[in-house]
Amino acid sequence: MLGHKELVHGTLDDEEQWMYESVRAHVTEVDGAKVQNDLFGKQFSKAWVARIRGHVSADSVSFMKNGVPDDQLQKFKVIEVSTHAIRTAIYFADDLEVTANELE
Repeated sequence: MLGHKELVHGTLDDEEQWMYESVRAHVTEVDGAKVQNDLFGKQFSKAWVARIRGHVSADSVSFMKNGVPDDQLQKFKVIEVSTHAIRTAIYFADDLEVTANELE
């Protein structure tokens, strides 16, 4: 499920509104420190790539769960979006970046 963030300007402050779009994707875990360093320049405890037919964009990615409302799903941070001829590759990860001092 792709999350799209929209900023709504209020009279006193701005508010984020999230909209969700269900898509079919081929999701693969990006495993290994060298691969993550080559792709992102840093390491995460978990990272994935979702390959989706067509050209799409997203601010977050979530895995759907039965009985859980969209706004309560865990949102994973989008690291990079790359478009190709007929598909889009969205790289996303949890927020835990791996450093020499373990997880931050």
